[in-house]
Amino acid sequence: MCKSQPWSKSVKVCDINMRYADWGGEGPLLLMLHGAMRTSRSWDAVARALREEYHVISLDARGHGDSDWTQRGYRFTNRVEDIRAFCRELDIRDATAVGHSNGAVVFAMLADKHPEFFRGLVLLEPMLVVGETPGELPPPRRTGRRRRTWSDRDELREYLKQHPATRGWREDVILDVVDLETVELANGRIDMKWSPDTLNIDDRQGERFDLRPILSATGLPTLFVASQQRASRFADVQPIAAATPNFHFTTVNNTGHNMYMERPDAVAALIASFLSGNAVPGVV
Repeated sequence: MCKSQPWSKSVKVCDINMRYADWGGEGPLLLMLHGAMRTSRSWDAVARALREEYHVISLDARGHGDSDWTQRGYRFTNRVEDIRAFCRELDIRDATAVGHSNGAVVFAMLADKHPEFFRGLVLLEPMLVVGETPGELPPPRRTGRRRRTWSDRDELREYLKQHPATRGWREDVILDVVDLETVELANGRIDMKWSPDTLNIDDRQGERFDLRPILSATGLPTLFVASQQRASRFADVQPIAAATPNFHFTTVNNTGHNMYMERPDAVAALIASFLSGNAVPGVV
């Protein structure tokens, strides 16, 4: 029997305590990693849809959620090393990695060097190139910019329901964000649970990579998921999918970059179809 909420666990990797949400279960392992300004709990709606058949673990990356917040360590090489150490510490083998944005980049780069950890990849809109084109929105920026907070969680909930970037999130997902991805400050105001240092451009100066050759060469079954609003940005991936065995490209209609928070059931169904070997639709 699966519990209604995941266990919160922690493991020491590299120089940090890394927290993760473990939904339990005996099925195949799904390892989930969020992108910028999110936490492990942004996956809750997807995890609830999959937990009966799979063992779902979602991680708080360095500087996010309840993992340690450090001033430095946010280059992709650092992030990959954090997750490599996590997989080794938990003796993970044959997991399906499900990553969004930055998290998808990390999983693809890690699978390129250590495919033994994984049996497949589900990549939701990773950046394809860094160093030539702008990175994930919002781009890395220098710290010092005033950070927005809210008077209470009700104000934050209304803000998320109206903001152009978040108003498409499903209602239960918004409630998860408000309840689980926030922290109450000493002055009583509500802040999001991620460190501004994660967006410090000084820590990522000179980063360059091209993910496209990695996508072609991992040899792992791969599901690449794009949102309808941004699918044109990933036109370079479709020829890779056509030429690469066990590589699927899917677009999720009526969504933007955070498609797993807007249509979590659709994303969960795609993951389940991909893992079961059923035909993966090109559009959902």
